[in-house]
Amino acid sequence: MHKPYPLVQMLKWIFLDVGSTLCDECSFNKYLFNHIFKSIEEAGLRITWDKFNDALKDVISNRRFTGYGYTGIVRELVKNFSNDPTLLQKNIDYYRENANKYVEMMEPVPEAVRVLSTLKRKYNLGILANQPKNTRKKLESLDLAKFFSFIVLSDEVRLKKPDIKVYQYALNQANCMPQEAAMVGDRIDADIGPAKSLGMRTVLVRRGIMLHMYPMNDFEIPDFEIRELDELLEIF
Repeated sequence: MHKPYPLVQMLKWIFLDVGSTLCDECSFNKYLFNHIFKSIEEAGLRITWDKFNDALKDVISNRRFTGYGYTGIVRELVKNFSNDPTLLQKNIDYYRENANKYVEMMEPVPEAVRVLSTLKRKYNLGILANQPKNTRKKLESLDLAKFFSFIVLSDEVRLKKPDIKVYQYALNQANCMPQEAAMVGDRIDADIGPAKSLGMRTVLVRRGIMLHMYPMNDFEIPDFEIRELDELLEIF
């Protein structure tokens, strides 16, 4: 029988992020970034997919964006190729007009049910995510909500990661100490840093568009790093 790592033997709770952790964002990312690429190309600017992907990697790795949604990333990505305010606003508006498709296009990673059902036998599970309100219904429709004792969504509680207050809110919901909880997510800046600063254990899921973000201080160094969700079963 697998024994948990010593670092996690005190744990009672595991909090999971949604995007690029429990669910795959690839379909929406392709939808959005294909449009941005074509809009830059149609503006008569010289661009290749290699240059576009390198620019996206640079925006993420150097954190050349503000906020914790797509707007800042879209803004800095377009500015890599053009300072035309019309082109910039056109792409920001396109994202905002189509943001509702993000949740619609989200699908669970293939191993989600197996991993959650296994973890649920030993731990209490919660969702802690920067997500719109309709994510709750999406998780219910995917038959995933049943695994979680609570679901904390930023749009519902009006608090966003990396704000420490949203972590404290989740810990209060769980009625546990930080040392009794772990955070699993794909963002070093929003999932790992703030959780670790409180004393929680942390697991970075290195996937999605945040794949190229790296720690900038000791708090942002995760206790564990994985690429697939089922690797959690080797930790817990």
